[in-house]
Amino acid sequence: MYFEERVEERDFECFMASIGGEVIDGDRLSVRFSAGRVHVWIYGARSTLRGVFERPEEGVVLRLRRKPESSVSLVLSSEIESGPLAVIVALQILRRWKGVVQLAVYSFVGPDVENEMGKVSGLRLLGLDISLFFVSSVEIGFALEGFDAIEIDPADRGMVESGLSALRRIYGADFDENEEALAAVVVHGGDDFWLLRRVGSEDRCGCSYEGRVAVSVESRLGGRPMCEYRLVMGCQASNDAATFAVSLAAALLRFSPGVMAGIFDHVLDIGELEGLLASGEGVFVC
Repeated sequence: MYFEERVEERDFECFMASIGGEVIDGDRLSVRFSAGRVHVWIYGARSTLRGVFERPEEGVVLRLRRKPESSVSLVLSSEIESGPLAVIVALQILRRWKGVVQLAVYSFVGPDVENEMGKVSGLRLLGLDISLFFVSSVEIGFALEGFDAIEIDPADRGMVESGLSALRRIYGADFDENEEALAAVVVHGGDDFWLLRRVGSEDRCGCSYEGRVAVSVESRLGGRPMCEYRLVMGCQASNDAATFAVSLAAALLRFSPGVMAGIFDHVLDIGELEGLLASGEGVFVC
């Protein structure tokens, strides 16, 4: 969180107590908010309120129209409900001091891609993949026409093994062929983008993080997706790789209706943060 004006430490400490915060370190002014097993922490606020924090990104300065004078960081526990709790705490703080919040959110676009792309246009994609959920089966070869792409033949074990080897090398992780199958690789500007198709249709627990994603996707599509893909890029991808990955995902959704989902970096004011909470997507704050 970044604030336009200097926030006085004593005022901040009193306000934290008034909204249910517990000071757990008076010297550093660290605060904890709890709701059962769910926790959100603010660590070391005494120094960041004084202006001792890393230089904010350009998007923060643009939204504030000035350099921030004070800042605090909210740290979330691992439970999925920590996202909404963090948003609630941030909203109460922003109602007291004018500012913006920078946060990572697992965001959804689609099926009306043309009108919804503005939601993530210009935002920075975090992580190395984008999930794609389609309402019908997709002819990947036709969908990738116009791109420098190679469709993977699942019957060609040499091609599959070569692709898996390259994917493990650039992505830095292994893949379970019982869960995902290589579908295609797209080359752009020296970067490789791999399209993996999810195998099987196992049910997902509705109370889990994956379950919440499924519920959001199904509400947008009006039912369960027919097929699911994952677009993956490498750990050492170039600076513009993330931008291309989003445009490639959008192109696939224009070919076949569906929803894309990925983690994006957002800078929100109080109104936008209220909208995030009201939408029920606060659980996707990372």
